[in-house]
Amino acid sequence: MRTIALISVGVDDSGIPYHTQCLDNIKQLTNNFDVRVLTDNPKVFEEIGCTTYLYDKKIFNYFDKFFFSFKLVKELQKDITYIDCDSLDNFLSNKKYQELESKDEVLYLTFWPTNINGEWKSWKFLPDMNIEKWVRPIIEFIELEGFDSSKIETMFEQLFYFPVGLDYDKIQYELEKIKPVFDYASLYDKNLHRRTIYGHGEGVALSYSLHVCGIKKREIEKPLTYEEGYNFISRNNKIKLW
Repeated sequence: MRTIALISVGVDDSGIPYHTQCLDNIKQLTNNFDVRVLTDNPKVFEEIGCTTYLYDKKIFNYFDKFFFSFKLVKELQKDITYIDCDSLDNFLSNKKYQELESKDEVLYLTFWPTNINGEWKSWKFLPDMNIEKWVRPIIEFIELEGFDSSKIETMFEQLFYFPVGLDYDKIQYELEKIKPVFDYASLYDKNLHRRTIYGHGEGVALSYSLHVCGIKKREIEKPLTYEEGYNFISRNNKIKLW
């Protein structure tokens, strides 16, 4: 049985607890998957057959989706699929996402989609985003570490597949090194979130860490338009993309 990693912590921008938005979908998952949930409300998920892990931090950090997934890979010695709770509609409706396979590559959905002055495009490489102020300290850090930021690809963060056998301790080490820069970037752009959350843009951090470690990655889908990427997040829109 495949294992799915999920995180459900706190509330969304409207103050609605995340678990109330995804319970029905997670109930469907438990019929065919071993579902592991990192959460601040374990009882809710235990009652529907999930294995839970307590999230006891006061401020949520997006990097924890990686650290949790790595923990499960090492603990269970099996491949782990991570999916954002608010993208479960698309996961459940697309069998391809449920049957991902890889031996030595981290799989991810696609590059970051964006809308610039009404034009749909993908931000494939990190410097393409240099118009965003919060990206600049990240680029500076990467260059100071002796790496070419123009080679760092973006990774849309809703879906990942982590195969067993990779050096996740090494990947996590690089993530923890760059994490303070992303925490700072989260404060740098105060309008990005109305909630207090650190570590946004975490896909770039993972991309950088994989690059440093010499580990391959591969996108699952063709580049998405901004609209498609927006709709992949179920709470935004119920439109099916594929």
